[in-house]
Amino acid sequence: MRSPAAQTILGTKRGAQLFKNHTFESLFAAAIAVFALSFFLFMRWQTGTGSFSTYEITTTVRQIDGISQGSDVRIAGVKIGTVEQLALDPRTYRIHLTMAIRSDVRIPSDSALSVAGGTMTSFYLAIKPGRSESTVPSGGELKIATS
Repeated sequence: MRSPAAQTILGTKRGAQLFKNHTFESLFAAAIAVFALSFFLFMRWQTGTGSFSTYEITTTVRQIDGISQGSDVRIAGVKIGTVEQLALDPRTYRIHLTMAIRSDVRIPSDSALSVAGGTMTSFYLAIKPGRSESTVPSGGELKIATS
């Protein structure tokens, strides 16, 4: 049961106008929510952050200053994976590096690897893609690497 004041407002032109405004506002808010969700999903798809499927590749390097587990792996500045594991070979003092790479990105087998970033950003592994038609398979090793 409505209060007398509510009945008085709803029984007038102003009451009908208020009801229409609430409908418009509700539809407008819903449209904004749909737009925001669509934009969010589009950005996740474009940046690859929504991709949970990865494959691992390994490499061996001499030096990786500033790189740690969880560091980004990028091609042309775009994140394509993360550093999963670092291990020092006590015999050769070389670092065995394991990376998780997005499954939609294939790394040419003659690619080069370097450490980039610094001053204002965190360090990351930069892969400069080679021109080879063959790619590093899942579980494979990137053999030609410079650091």
